Amino acid sequence: MKAVNKIGIALLVATILSGPLSFSIACAVGKADVFGVGGALRYSWFVYFGVVVAIGSVAFSLWAKKRGYSYKKNVIVSCFFAPICLLIGSERHFFTDFYDYSDQIVVSVNKKTGLSIPLNEGVVTTKYGSFNLGIEEIVHSKEIFESSLDARWGDSLELYVENVLPFEASSRAADFNRFLFYDCDSNEFNKVTVEGDVRPCVFLAYSTFSGRLMILDEYEYRA
Repeated sequence: MKAVNKIGIALLVATILSGPLSFSIACAVGKADVFGVGGALRYSWFVYFGVVVAIGSVAFSLWAKKRGYSYKKNVIVSCFFAPICLLIGSERHFFTDFYDYSDQIVVSVNKKTGLSIPLNEGVVTTKYGSFNLGIEEIVHSKEIFESSLDARWGDSLELYVENVLPFEASSRAADFNRFLFYDCDSNEFNKVTVEGDVRPCVFLAYSTFSGRLMILDEYEYRA
């Protein structure tokens, strides 16, 4: 009786804690502190572990019931937490058109600008519809990349550049200390047209402290 009771209590506690714990692990593995929500969603399937624990708890309750024991709390708690864990674990599938985890944005920018931004470093790109905004954490090639930061990379964000950027990019500028703007039509760096027409551009912001690179691509600005 004592052993059965201990198992029932352990499964009840595990059912309650497995969801938050597995989500915390997903955030840690996905580096949510670097990549934000997109990083956490990449590994949201970790939360399915909470569903497995809940099913195990219900199975135990049914087994115990046949032997004269009652663990209704386990069933009630499992029926509450299992759908939540299932929903959170499936969230990545709901945002497949909003987040991209490939190097596509890096390849695109390298081709347009002629730069050599490192590949295979870990990128999460948010697709906003009218533009793509990626965050890359450069670790393995940090020294090599920083050695390529020439005079074109300014150490402050010029106001005339900031004014043409989308809020999603300009609002994060304080996290970076090297900046580069590229006009895809004129093939010029750090020059904003004053003609008033819509022009495609690329914007990069890099932090020499954290090794994080913000990449704005597929964006058209109007000066």
